[in-house]
Amino acid sequence: MRMFDFIKPIIFIVVLFGATYHLKAQEGLQWRGYFQPDHRLNLNNGDWLWNENRLSLGFDKKFEEKAKITTDIWVRNMGFSNEHELIKVPEIREAKIEIYDFLIKKLDLSIGRQRIKWGTADKINPTDNLNPYDLEDIWDFGRHKGSDAIMLRYYPADDAKIEAVYMPLFQQAQFPIGVYSSLLMPEFVFPDSMAIVQKPGYPLLPFPAKTGITVDTVVLNYFNPLMNLKNQSSFAFKAAKQFFGVDFSLSYNYGYDGLPIASEANVVIDSLNLIQNKTYVHVNTQLIYPRFHRFGFDFTGNLKGVGVWGEACLIKPDKTYKLITHLPDINQVLGFDAGIVQPQIPDSVIFDANKPWLHFVLGMDYTFSNGIYTNFQYVHGFLHERGVDDLNDYYLLRLEKKLFDDKLKLAPLSGGFMIGDYNDVKNQYALFWLPELTYYPNDNAELTIGVKYIDGKGGAAFSKLKDYDEVYLKLKYSF
Repeated sequence: MRMFDFIKPIIFIVVLFGATYHLKAQEGLQWRGYFQPDHRLNLNNGDWLWNENRLSLGFDKKFEEKAKITTDIWVRNMGFSNEHELIKVPEIREAKIEIYDFLIKKLDLSIGRQRIKWGTADKINPTDNLNPYDLEDIWDFGRHKGSDAIMLRYYPADDAKIEAVYMPLFQQAQFPIGVYSSLLMPEFVFPDSMAIVQKPGYPLLPFPAKTGITVDTVVLNYFNPLMNLKNQSSFAFKAAKQFFGVDFSLSYNYGYDGLPIASEANVVIDSLNLIQNKTYVHVNTQLIYPRFHRFGFDFTGNLKGVGVWGEACLIKPDKTYKLITHLPDINQVLGFDAGIVQPQIPDSVIFDANKPWLHFVLGMDYTFSNGIYTNFQYVHGFLHERGVDDLNDYYLLRLEKKLFDDKLKLAPLSGGFMIGDYNDVKNQYALFWLPELTYYPNDNAELTIGVKYIDGKGGAAFSKLKDYDEVYLKLKYSF
């Protein structure tokens, strides 16, 4: 790594702090942030899983009651010294300006890169689908990237609001990194063998009826929407109102899903030996981003001291999406016309425009008289699960208690259980237990140590994490 690459983040921080202290003298400027080291170790083999040092800096500048500028910037050091390259990314997470009473009273305008959070559930929000998911850290549920957007928010009454959002540019989701990088990658399934059929009238060749196929590599080619307003943009609307002390909202969003799907696969033969019944191929795959209509509903309230919430999103593809697979012509591979019939794999439907699916969350929380806090959520369909036949059920529970004048917070029961198939639970499940202990030495600092234990079977994403049990240590100092 070049020396300049190493010191760029340092220069960025120095300039940023210099600008901060220069602007701090101006009236109405507030700055905030935190520093957070985060380290994780695999309990199964002792390997390091994660090493991140994050500095978050945010600035707010008010212009009386007319406008406000908000920013949030991350400066990070990620990776390990024995890797080829450390990841150091100064990143603008949010930078927007809000103008109050724009054109008319009670109408606010917000422009810039912004995080627009919708939904009432705890961290898992099916209706929070405007900003693309940030899945870099798969355990940081509810994290999204900021998006360039224009938002209008109108308050027709004290307990009601209407929002309209326009996002001119498409932005893909951030995939997991490190050991989790392949967790959400599309999987391709091809027949284990390919029938060799000759046309009548050709000399019979000493080939077996079928040849076994081995996939060497899968090459992924990402195709973003065309760079114009029609193909890049998305929009959304939301109306919220309170009835009898309960907050309700309805929403609609027409936009892209930030996670791609495979639309076309071209199979290329690397080597062919029909006598030994062996064929090695690689697959060139085209990935596209589907567009969805999303209809959302949520509520939140309090029932005799029990917090309750619910959130649902009906997702309808704007068209039917299929995977088309092209197989090679074996006659061309052999170098002569052997009369072998071109094999075919039928197109497979990924999303059917006439088969929408529903994600929803129901939850509640309660604090007992002894100070024990409990939180329970039932989740149908996690964020990466799409399609009628790809939704799992999750039962999530957290129990925590603060001790020693709130200096310690113990969460011995935290985690959940996933069921992929109620008729075959023992082979389609995931169990994750995430106990942790947090110490608060002062009002600004918190030190957390915890364990993640995962077990499971089946093809679901969380079931694949059973080899990544971990212990972690995280410090967060806010200022």
